[in-house]
Amino acid sequence: MAEDFNLSILINNTEEKFESANNGLFEQFESVFTQASALFKNKYVEAESKRNNLNNMALVLTIVSVILLIFVFYLFSRTIVKPIRSLAIVMRKVKEGSFDERFSWAGNKKDELIRYGYHFNTMLDTLQENEVLLRTLIEVIPDLIWLKSPQGEYLLCNLRFERFFGAKQKDLIGKTDYDFLDKKSADFFKEKDQAAIRANKPCINEEEIVYADDGHKEHLETIKTPVFDSEGNLKGVLGIARDITERKKNEAEKIEVYLALEEHKKLALVGKIAGKMAHDFNNVLGIIMGQSELGLFKCKEPETLKILKRILDQSLRGRNLTKNLVAFAKDQEPKYECFYLNEKIELVLSLLKKDIEGIEIRKEGLSENIELLADPGMIEHCLVNIFQNSIHALSKSENPVISIQLRQSNGTVIVTIDDNGCGIPETHIDNIFEPSFSLKGSRDVLSSYDSSIKGSGYGMANVNKYIELHKGKITVRSQLNIGTTVELSFPLIEKKLTEEEKIIIKNEGCPSNKRILLVEDEIQIAEVQRFVLTNEPCNHIVDVAHTGEAALKFFDNNDYDLISLDYILPGKINGKNLYDHIRSKNKTIPILFISGNIDFLESIKDLKRADRLVDHVSKPCQHIDYLNRIKLLLDKTKD
Repeated sequence: MAEDFNLSILINNTEEKFESANNGLFEQFESVFTQASALFKNKYVEAESKRNNLNNMALVLTIVSVILLIFVFYLFSRTIVKPIRSLAIVMRKVKEGSFDERFSWAGNKKDELIRYGYHFNTMLDTLQENEVLLRTLIEVIPDLIWLKSPQGEYLLCNLRFERFFGAKQKDLIGKTDYDFLDKKSADFFKEKDQAAIRANKPCINEEEIVYADDGHKEHLETIKTPVFDSEGNLKGVLGIARDITERKKNEAEKIEVYLALEEHKKLALVGKIAGKMAHDFNNVLGIIMGQSELGLFKCKEPETLKILKRILDQSLRGRNLTKNLVAFAKDQEPKYECFYLNEKIELVLSLLKKDIEGIEIRKEGLSENIELLADPGMIEHCLVNIFQNSIHALSKSENPVISIQLRQSNGTVIVTIDDNGCGIPETHIDNIFEPSFSLKGSRDVLSSYDSSIKGSGYGMANVNKYIELHKGKITVRSQLNIGTTVELSFPLIEKKLTEEEKIIIKNEGCPSNKRILLVEDEIQIAEVQRFVLTNEPCNHIVDVAHTGEAALKFFDNNDYDLISLDYILPGKINGKNLYDHIRSKNKTIPILFISGNIDFLESIKDLKRADRLVDHVSKPCQHIDYLNRIKLLLDKTKD
């Protein structure tokens, strides 16, 4: 117990000592904590102050940085971005094909970038000047010029090409031929483009086009060339087309004159032979006909009469054949007179009154007086041959009809003769104008004609020749066992200018009040030409000579501004003789030849090459053509 008590006392003492120590330690800890708290507070306050100072400094630095950044960005935008953007705008416009935009900047022009911009402006000015010059050159060239992409889209063209499509360049760019032309034409142009690309070199072709702006036609020689950039990439196809209509016309005329000259030589030979034979042959035929007629008068034997009648018929046929042969081969020019064509048709019908008995004649337009300037004998010969062919074609028809129509259309007189006869086989329609060609008599394999009808084969050949001499046209349409239609057309030459012609002449600035010597042996043509020249709007002073001798006297005694000269003249002095006399005394007076003579048509070309103040117009000619040639010659004297 004592130990327990002692132990208890020890424990209590120990607890008191522990509590006392603990209290001491707590006091010490509280003191240390108080000191530490005070120190921490001081440090915190100090740190907070420093942090605030740092925050303030950071804020100031941030603001300064932002201000500096804004300033730098402003300077960058002002000196780099905006000038570059301005240059970019100009470059984009240039890329789009516009050279009107320019770089503009109010900054320091000594700055390298700004200086580059203004150098770029100078370059654009030069480019624009070159473009204007190039565009001007393209526009003044009379050819059609265009450029297409490899896909066929138009990239550029000139004014003349715009006329072809009837659209402006801005409306053409980006479009193809298929947007303006029919598929056939567009396919044709596309194939020619592709051919040039495949060939990799210029390709030439000829084509005929119709202008959309006024509808006129032109024959073109077109050169299409593939275009490549500096790296050899295909950029498109350049097209240049030149109007060769006049050249083609001259070539055709040259061929026509050559063929006509060859035909003329051949016919001249035939004519020479026929002329020599005709007299003797007609004498033989005259004796045969006379004896046949005498035998018919005296003979009573039926069989002998039949033989004599056959001899007489064949003799008459031989005489007509000789007559047609000589007429075909004879070299002659039309003798122009003014006459009413409707009256001439009625005259021919009256001459054939016996032959047209039993045939219904239908007439249209014959009541109207239509005056024609032509050779009345040749026109009568044409009408007789055509009517006789119709009569022959109707020889086996049950209800024979011949229809005749006379009308005017666009300065042309048209005669249409139609029958419901046997017609002409299609295989022979192109042969009817050949000399000696006939489907009658022994050549009538289809038995289309009465057995008594014979043909010489020269009738339609003569008709065609006479129509060509009058600058007319003949068209034949026929169907076997249905009928034949023959249409003749002649240029209508009035005795005076129409109001429309006067307006055209005034608008073209035809010269007036000139002194002109008119040399023409055919009185009626001379009267028409004189009337046209001396009245409005020309008002020229005109002397008329009907022979070369009279023309010489006029020329030697007067001063003239122009000579209108017929080539074939009566007497010893023809147009060429007169020309030589005029040129021996005057080298500068213009001379206009009027002639349809075959030999002259060939020689005039050499004469025109040697003498620029010489021109030619074929007879007969329209008043407008005549006055235009006079104007062109008088204009040359001003050069």
